[in-house]
Amino acid sequence: MPRWLPNARRRIHRLRRGRGGGRAAPGRTGLGHTATRLAVAGEILVTYKALREAASLGLSPEDVRDVLAGLAAEDSAGRLASQQTREWMYVFKPEVGGQILYVKVVLRGNCVVLSFHEDEGGDHEEDE
Repeated sequence: MPRWLPNARRRIHRLRRGRGGGRAAPGRTGLGHTATRLAVAGEILVTYKALREAASLGLSPEDVRDVLAGLAAEDSAGRLASQQTREWMYVFKPEVGGQILYVKVVLRGNCVVLSFHEDEGGDHEEDE
């Protein structure tokens, strides 16, 4: 297991401990993407792109939060550096409803979900 993975998962799981609903309110990711903040659900921001991707799979913002909450070490597909911001982007490939999803997040003081779609089979270099 890469040494960075336990900390990344711990930070994601800590953010999911919000209370209640998942009502959406506008926010900014700091990546130049407009995002939707899942209010009262921890500091999880989901880009409109990721929300559209999740919706195309029949998943709600609450489902996105639940998938993040259930990420396990074996779901990790590595991390890669953003060419724009040089931040680490963490990639996970959990199985949900019989299909493998591609979930990419950036961790700051919050969790920004950048991608959330069916896995297309691409590999990513893993930095250990």
